[in-house]
Amino acid sequence: MGLTTKFIIAGVVATGVCLASRPRFVSYLVNKTASRFVTWLRTEVDKGKVDAHVEGVQSNVSKRAWRKLCQLSQVDLEEAFEREDVDLEYVPLAYKYSRKARVELCCPKYSEANKKCAYHHIRKAMEGAGVRQYQIVNSIHLAVALTFVKDADEMEAHHIMDLLRPAWETCK
Repeated sequence: MGLTTKFIIAGVVATGVCLASRPRFVSYLVNKTASRFVTWLRTEVDKGKVDAHVEGVQSNVSKRAWRKLCQLSQVDLEEAFEREDVDLEYVPLAYKYSRKARVELCCPKYSEANKKCAYHHIRKAMEGAGVRQYQIVNSIHLAVALTFVKDADEMEAHHIMDLLRPAWETCK
């Protein structure tokens, strides 16, 4: 057996041990692989446009808001920021109320009915908290769009459930 074969066998055994003992590691691998595959699929022109847009968003929001936005699904986040009238000054406010609406609506899927429900819930929550009217007007559309964006914890839970689903089915 050659040296290369020994390294391959050791790598396979180490990977098997990590996969068997750490479901978070598996979720990390799946998330990273999926995001890299999506990035690879984009053409260079689209990638340049998206990256420029992401850099523009990052330069216009605070570091704290950017850290929160980094926890969201980048594919869905790009769709939320595609609109021309998005005012990036209100990203922290929109993020805060979008997460509240997402929890209240039990992680809704995008539909026109759910969009209206999210709008109504966010508007009532903002008015109840005493947010100024001009802030509501400037941030509510972004908040509604961010309501349908998954966060990192939700994506990880989904992947772990996919991994555990066969065991769950056999236990039934």
